[in-house]
Amino acid sequence: MANDDKTLRDRVVAISKYVSNQAVLEGYTFLGCQINGPAILFFQSEVRFQHNSFDGDLDAILWEVPLSRPRVVGVVAVRNCVFDRCRLTHVGIAGPPDFISQFRATARET
Repeated sequence: MANDDKTLRDRVVAISKYVSNQAVLEGYTFLGCQINGPAILFFQSEVRFQHNSFDGDLDAILWEVPLSRPRVVGVVAVRNCVFDRCRLTHVGIAGPPDFISQFRATARET
């Protein structure tokens, strides 16, 4: 994530402003940011998500997508991004059952 215009530190971020027309968020680094939705994020590749917290309870935030479902519409595909020490508000996370279980085990809600 060497491109400085794609590194945001200690800012309030309306995540929709950084999503492409193809509903993809790619190549961004968010450090210590307040990430505001509304948005449902679907992690696809090379996403580092650490030391973050959510407003709300995980049962409402996490969206399980069955493996048998060939595609999802209406989500933001997240690729090659870093979220570190961020707080997420009105943001959900979607993914297959194994991913959601793993995410639940490491996520913090407040």
